[in-house]
Amino acid sequence: MSMIRHTFLLLALLALCACDAPKLYKNIILSEENDFKEEELPLRGYRGILFTMTKEEVVQKFGCQPYELTVGCPFFDGEKEDTVWLTFNESGRMIVMKKDMGYFREADASQMIDRLTKKYTLTYEPSSGVLNTYNIGLKDTLSYAFGNGQVVYQIGRSFNKKNQLVNIYFFPPDVGATFLESIRR
Repeated sequence: MSMIRHTFLLLALLALCACDAPKLYKNIILSEENDFKEEELPLRGYRGILFTMTKEEVVQKFGCQPYELTVGCPFFDGEKEDTVWLTFNESGRMIVMKKDMGYFREADASQMIDRLTKKYTLTYEPSSGVLNTYNIGLKDTLSYAFGNGQVVYQIGRSFNKKNQLVNIYFFPPDVGATFLESIRR
């Protein structure tokens, strides 16, 4: 009877330990030491994911979660999990990578814009007129473009207009150029 009790306790202990075991990540991202390293343009991809990869290649290589036209790729930086969302068009071409940065905070925004400027070179920033139309609520997004439009830092209002959310987009060169033209108008 004692042997069964010890076996049961051992199994229970192992189960509890397994619950606290760290999750194994296939995608470990580098520390922020490379955040200020200037990137060579045009960008070929982000975090090892190339714009030329198919949806199936990304899922297989990075262990990402596929959906209909999007793929969610979790990365781990040693402290927190981060997800990069990839969007593919109907023909299977990757057209954008999106990184959700959460709620807007002025101090974080300034730091991130400085960091992106050093890394990719600022190509477009909103004019005072655009800032005013955003501040009074006539415009729902503010975009800062870097690297000829391939990297975009965007502040946008939530659907209920009460919160401001931040996203960073990474585009293939041709899509980035088109997006840059659209925000300049």
